[in-house]
Parts: sequence; C-alpha cells; structure tokens
Amino acid sequence: MSCQSIGDNLAVFNEQLHFYQHLEAATAWNISLGINTSIGALGDLAISKHLWNSKWCGRLMTQVYQVPVSQREARQIYLFCRGPQFTAPQLRQVIALLSKMQGIYNNKKVFSMRMEPELNNFMEVTRNEAALRSAWIEWFRGIGTTVKPIYEQLVPLLNAGARNAGRQNMGVVWREELETPNLKSLVLKLYSEVKSLYELLHSVVRHKLGVFYQIKLDSTIPAHLLGNMWAQKWDSLAEIVFPEQTSQLTKSNMNPLVRERVAKGKANATPLDAVHSTEDFFTSMGFPRLPQKFYRESYFMEDANYPWKNCHGTAANMYGDGGVGDYRMMMCIPKDNVTDEDLLTLTHEMGHIYYFMAYSRLEPVFQVGDLRNCICM
Repeated sequence: MSCQSIGDNLAVFNEQLHFYQHLEAATAWNISLGINTSIGALGDLAISKHLWNSKWCGRLMTQVYQVPVSQREARQIYLFCRGPQFTAPQLRQVIALLSKMQGIYNNKKVFSMRMEPELNNFMEVTRNEAALRSAWIEWFRGIGTTVKPIYEQLVPLLNAGARNAGRQNMGVVWREELETPNLKSLVLKLYSEVKSLYELLHSVVRHKLGVFYQIKLDSTIPAHLLGNMWAQKWDSLAEIVFPEQTSQLTKSNMNPLVRERVAKGKANATPLDAVHSTEDFFTSMGFPRLPQKFYRESYFMEDANYPWKNCHGTAANMYGDGGVGDYRMMMCIPKDNVTDEDLLTLTHEMGHIYYFMAYSRLEPVFQVGDLRNCICM
C-alpha cells in the first residue's frame, strides 16, 4: 500500500466503488418494483460496503497526512468519508427500519387508493370538503400511528451514527452536506424576502376557499383543502382561485402537450407521449437524446406484473458497465389522463437522468452528484 501513490489508490478505490454502486442500484430498483428482496440481504450488502468504506477511509486519510494531495484528490476523499459512521448492528437496524417505513407508505390504501397516483389525484380534483377531510384524516391516522413507533426507534440510531462521526446529531450531518455557510441565516433571509407575498397569497387563497366551500376560515387554511396531501402544491386550486380564467379548461387539457395531442385528433396524450415530449424539452436546449435502454427498462404506468411497484416518481442511475449508460425512471402516469402534475414530475425526474449522464465520465465518487443516494425522487 505504501508503494502506491494516493492517485493509484484512488483509482483502485473508484473501481471498487463502482461495483458497489451498481449492486446497490440493482437492489434498490428490485425493491422499488416490489420484487421480493429480503431485508437481510439488503442489510448484508450495506454492512459489506460499510466495512469496505471504513477500510478505505482509514487508508486514504492516513495518506492525506503523509503525502501532498491535489485539490481533486482531497475532494474525493472528503465526499466519500463524510457522513454518519454506524456499527454493523446499528446499520442493519437502520436499513430494516427504513425499509419497513417505505413499505408502509407504498402499500397503505385509503378508500382502496394507494397514495401514488390515485390518492394524489383524488386530493387534486375532488371538490367535496367532507370527502377530502375523511381521506386526509384516514391517511395520516393510518400512516402516522403505524410509522411513529418505527420512526422513534430510527432517530436514536441515526443520531448515534452522527455522534460516531463526531457530530452532535443527524441534523448536523445533513446540513453539512449542503456545504452552505450560515445556512440558518440564509434561509431566514430568503423567507423574509418572500414573506409579504406569501401572506398576501395566503389571504387570497383562504378567502376563495372559504367562499367556495361555504365555510369560515380565519387565519389558517385546513391542509386537506389545498389540493395536495402535504399542503405543499397549490396549483390544482387554480379553478377555485381564478375561476374566470380557468372555467373553459379542465386539468387534463391545460398543458400544451395535451392540447397538441387533442388538436391532432387523439383523445388524450399517453404516458409515452408525455415522456417523449419531456425529452424534446431537454433536447431543445442542446442535451442529447436518451439511450434506448432508458425506454426499455423504465416503467411509466402501473404494471400488472408488479402490483406493488413504487409509484413515486423516481430516477435511477444503475451504473452500467462497459461504458454503456443505464438510466431508468419509475412512475405511475394515468393511462388515459396525463396531467400538468405528471409533466412536472417527468421534467424533474428527467433532470436527474441528464445529471447522471453528465456525471458519467467522472470518477464514480463524483457520480452521485448533489445527492448521496443512487435513486433520486
């Protein structure tokens, strides 16, 4: 080991890292498809990589203090060695708890609807206040009470991993990954810049919703009325807030893609139409076409062969071998009703794909980009 330069060691390290990245991506993809991958096998893989990770961090950090390193070499070592440090039993527990929470989210049904896409669509288009309230309560009561005890077990484990790495808690680790000095001050400054606009918007939307549903709203808006289970996206309220401008439109034909398809005589855009249209958006800015393997391996609709497939919009870098890119996407776009929300999600996820493609010629440690996970949502 001592005879090798740090550059030679990083080359070997990156080659081995690529192997683990591919294994992790394939495992995560199979789990997202609902293919039976045991939590034990997933934990074994995580622990194997964890032990390998610790060995390499020790070797590389030792060399950092012994020989000069370039800025690029130092950056690789920093990115790889940062983050929480778990013992093998802790890591196995973390993997099991996270997997259990994800499974509950994916499989929970409210009124026979999974969150994605059926319940999301229900919250966007339903205009019955009692039905929205019932769905909201049932979801959070069902998910919250089930996940809470699992989450309460997870938090101490995450904080233990952070303390093992010399950090106070996991929150500190996450904030450090943003590499933004004075993060709290920056966030407060940005909020102060939009606060007056947000308060005005909130007042207008609150008034319009009160009139529409014929209920009295004082200073807050009930979350179930905002067109999104998490109350974070209000665009589906356009027909309530701006009824004059949207009275002649339905949600399914507000976007240019669907209007174009209707004008050409098609009843509606298909999921594949939407994907191609999104790709056209990126190529119009000079980006390359997606490889054909992307279309062969991706899932854009619900699939009877994988009834428990994850429907949350997901982009995956599979870290293909032999210089051949393997990038995939997973969604559940309604077969006959492509919406604005679907196009936004497609654009977001395809943005991840184009980042993956841009990073593909870099060392594997750099290929995770601005996110540490191999699958982005």
